[in-house]
Amino acid sequence: GCTYPFETADNLIQLRMNKYRNWIDFLSNPTKSNSTESRHIHRWSIVKQEDLAYPEQEQTILSFFKQHCISTLMPKFKPVHKIVTNSMQSNHAKKEEILRKFTVEELHFVLDNLDRDFESRALGYNYRYVEEHIEKRSNGQLEYSGPPLLKGEVLEKRLKLIEDNLKGELPGRDISYDEAKKKSYEEKQKKAISLHLLKKGKGKNK
Repeated sequence: GCTYPFETADNLIQLRMNKYRNWIDFLSNPTKSNSTESRHIHRWSIVKQEDLAYPEQEQTILSFFKQHCISTLMPKFKPVHKIVTNSMQSNHAKKEEILRKFTVEELHFVLDNLDRDFESRALGYNYRYVEEHIEKRSNGQLEYSGPPLLKGEVLEKRLKLIEDNLKGELPGRDISYDEAKKKSYEEKQKKAISLHLLKKGKGKNK
């Protein structure tokens, strides 16, 4: 197994930032070749997913080609007008529409765990637009548009079931707080297992 130290972080936001720091540190420093004493400079660029949105993508890609002297591909570039990611946003989605899918508390959590100076200097991110969005939400100009928020007893049950599932105290991936759904899930599991065993038995008899 792997014995080298793994990256550690308190949460996913910090882990993301550590990974960026490590990659940029690695790519920014020349490395020695094993066979010679010559030093090799890494040629690299950061291309942000947001910069691939239409119509900015053409300018982004062409500047990348120019920076790395890839002139042969410049005339062949064709812009992508459709979705460029399988996440919830597409290359046509507005930042404000995406931010509305998160609670104000979640947005504050992200900002609080970012190194804003590093993000701006090394990655070219400016999060002032997130602060402005939070201000609009706070004064009622914009509303939350994400999934329904669980509250009270329902939220308690869901969190308890998720906690038990993570400890391995629940079968499979069933974290439903609805008992009827849980029973239905168990019945489907039993039928699936029975069908599997039946097919397995028929296969042996052939």
